[in-house]
Amino acid sequence: MTRRFRAPPASRASDRPASAPGGSAGAGAAAPQARADNTRERGRPAPSRAPEGHVVVAEIGRAHGVRGEVRLKSWTADPASVRDYGPFVTADGRPLRLTSLRPAPGGEADMFIVQVEGVSDRSAAEALARQRLFVPRDRLPQLDDEDEFYLADLVGLAVENGEGRRVGDVIAVHDFGAGDVIEIRPVTGDGEKRGSVMVAFTRGFVPVVDIAGRRLVVTPDPFLPEGKGPGDEEPDRPAGDGGAS
Repeated sequence: MTRRFRAPPASRASDRPASAPGGSAGAGAAAPQARADNTRERGRPAPSRAPEGHVVVAEIGRAHGVRGEVRLKSWTADPASVRDYGPFVTADGRPLRLTSLRPAPGGEADMFIVQVEGVSDRSAAEALARQRLFVPRDRLPQLDDEDEFYLADLVGLAVENGEGRRVGDVIAVHDFGAGDVIEIRPVTGDGEKRGSVMVAFTRGFVPVVDIAGRRLVVTPDPFLPEGKGPGDEEPDRPAGDGGAS
């Protein structure tokens, strides 16, 4: 069973969102749902750190026409509801409102042409390219489904193996087209260098997600050599063992 999380794609060192916010969206508003693909405009957000206490729900793309309109990628479960999530702020804290929204040419359900308040020409529109739109985290309700998570809550969790030993930390969640994966950075000893690993975010590989406890469990241990189990590590060799007499 594939676990689901509510939020747009997260990049390293960024926050990720969410479900139905308050404000004009109302109680029935749809929650942001993670989706992604590998093209530049439709892919993951450009790296930028979220304002404190905020999560991202959309990203502005290229300018459209000469009257200040821009393309917008929505990560809400109902993409057309993204305007209801406003007002927004950018990564540097600037307020931003959408005054109009219509489907973009091409028929993609999550791409729109929008007008941003105060932006009336192409030059100003081009200056907004790659800006991510954030909303306050405290607008978001609790999730009832045990297999739905906010990405802002997943990134930073401690990763334990099936034996209860901490082996790493979640540093990002990705979707490269074949399902959601978590990226784990290992806990290493002084001077030890090990790369991060990707683990499918499914119940089979990630049986426990404990948001309150700030931990999750991955099995098998992603940092054991291939083909080895938890009890297969090499034991410490006693001093002098194996040396020449």
